[in-house]
Amino acid sequence: MSKIDDGGQAFPQSGLRTEEGVLYAPMLGMTLRDWFAGQALVGCLAHYGATKLDLHLLAMDVYAIADAMLAERNKERAS
Repeated sequence: MSKIDDGGQAFPQSGLRTEEGVLYAPMLGMTLRDWFAGQALVGCLAHYGATKLDLHLLAMDVYAIADAMLAERNKERAS
């Protein structure tokens, strides 16, 4: 089974050391795939509402949309 392209981290933040010497660890954030799926989810729920949808199928659909977005993004980067 091949690894799913998750697009990398959507909102990574590097570590930070304050003037007082406190070190905050880097935060990787969510993946770009999760971000795309979340945005698709918001649009679907705004349009259809949650009560009319099979939520399991909706979850599969929004990740399929995210995967299509990542595939298109990768095609643009390759050209």
